[in-house]
Amino acid sequence: MSSAIDEARARVLKTLNEMAATGEKITFLRLARTARVSNWLVYAEGLREHIEEAIKKQSGAAQREAEAGSDVSAESLAADLELATAELRILRAERDQLKAGMARLRETEAERDQLRVALKETEEKLKSTLKESRSSSSHRSGK
Repeated sequence: MSSAIDEARARVLKTLNEMAATGEKITFLRLARTARVSNWLVYAEGLREHIEEAIKKQSGAAQREAEAGSDVSAESLAADLELATAELRILRAERDQLKAGMARLRETEAERDQLRVALKETEEKLKSTLKESRSSSSHRSGK
């Protein structure tokens, strides 16, 4: 299993280098899609730092270009907006899944607490019944 992860990590780094070399805009989501890996992998320790550094370098180059007078194209902005919207949609879905999981967890914890109370009551009833049974038994044997 770790070899599949290692292969995916290597694919991410290779794709990152290719994107940087061609000047393609680097974002976490675009990189994950281009490398055909899960979003979580590009944020994993050991990859995230490389990606952030590449984005920072690219951002510095873009800043220098902007200062030199070149403008960002409408297509580029539209693509970034589309990617950001897609990433937001994914994050919202993940958030909703987490909320649902937390709700199920709270329900399970409440059921567990109810079962603990019921168990304690049952144990007390059992102790009381055993005590009565012993008391009744000792009165009969004493007669």
